[in-house]
Amino acid sequence: MVWCCLSEGANNVTYKKPPIDFFGHAKLGFYGLRMGFQDILACNGNTDVVLGADDQIHPVVLNVKGATNIHLDVSILSEDGRVIKNVAYRDVELRDGLEQIVLSSFSPELPEPGFYTIRFAVTALA
Repeated sequence: MVWCCLSEGANNVTYKKPPIDFFGHAKLGFYGLRMGFQDILACNGNTDVVLGADDQIHPVVLNVKGATNIHLDVSILSEDGRVIKNVAYRDVELRDGLEQIVLSSFSPELPEPGFYTIRFAVTALA
């Protein structure tokens, strides 16, 4: 994705494509690149983008910042944005330098079949 975004202009009939379109609107890759360059990133350790009823959520925190403590809230949202379930990880200690922390997995009980969003929210503590 980075190579495709760094070279030349908008799709010039090659694999070289920028993270914005011809009209200046950001593409999905723009947001992915922006998200990937955060100092602290929380995500699901499973690379599947679709989870089934028996799948678990595996929270992972990646840190390139100095030593700090964080709170992590993993929320399951309904299609209309309501929080269906929230799992809180409090006072997660991040050491100085590049680090990956794997937190305890969980399987949310959902009220009914449907489409849900998983939101990872990191709050750095002062």
